[in-house]
Amino acid sequence: NPVHDRVNILVEENYDYSIINLAGMEVQSGKIIKGNNSIELNKSIQKGIYMIRLNNDNGQLNQQIIKE
Repeated sequence: NPVHDRVNILVEENYDYSIINLAGMEVQSGKIIKGNNSIELNKSIQKGIYMIRLNNDNGQLNQQIIKE
């Protein structure tokens, strides 16, 4: 599903997150906690396809997002 200004994520653990562009560069990062989270995207993030990467001691999750 395309996103505009926010990415909503429901997780069962705490994570560090990174948003990565198609060139492999990190364009935003932060932390999310167990439960429902809303990540406000930086104004500098242009329309396009990105990967959101969630990392913690138990592993890594990756999900593609499309910014419109």
